[in-house]
Amino acid sequence: MAFFWRWWNQQSDDMRNTVKQLVNEGLYKLIIDDNKICMLGYCKDVLDLQPLKDKFKTFNWSAKYVDGHNVVKLCNALIDFKNDRSNRPKVLIADTKKGKGVPNRSLVDYLHPDQT
Repeated sequence: MAFFWRWWNQQSDDMRNTVKQLVNEGLYKLIIDDNKICMLGYCKDVLDLQPLKDKFKTFNWSAKYVDGHNVVKLCNALIDFKNDRSNRPKVLIADTKKGKGVPNRSLVDYLHPDQT
C-alpha cells in the first residue's frame, strides 16, 4: 500500500482522474502478491493487514484469494474477473510463500546476499 500511496502522490491530476474513472467503471484490476513477509520480518508483526480481502470489500471492490503458485488457478481467476460485469474494481490476492520452489530459500525472511 505504501508503494501505491507514493506513486499516487507523484501523479498529475490528469492521471489521478484517469485512475479514478477506471476504478469507478470497474475497469481497474489489481493483483497483490500476499507472501506475508516484509523487510522487517512477518507483516503481522509489523502492520497486520489481514484479512486483506475484507478491507477491499469494505470499499466495494470485488476481491478474491487465489493460490499464487498455481498458474491454472491464477488464469481462471483472471478470466472470472474479465467476465465479471459488476462495474466494480477488482483485486486478486495471490497467496504465496516467499522463495517457494527455490531450494534453501522457502520462507527465508531476508534474501540479501550479505545476510544469507
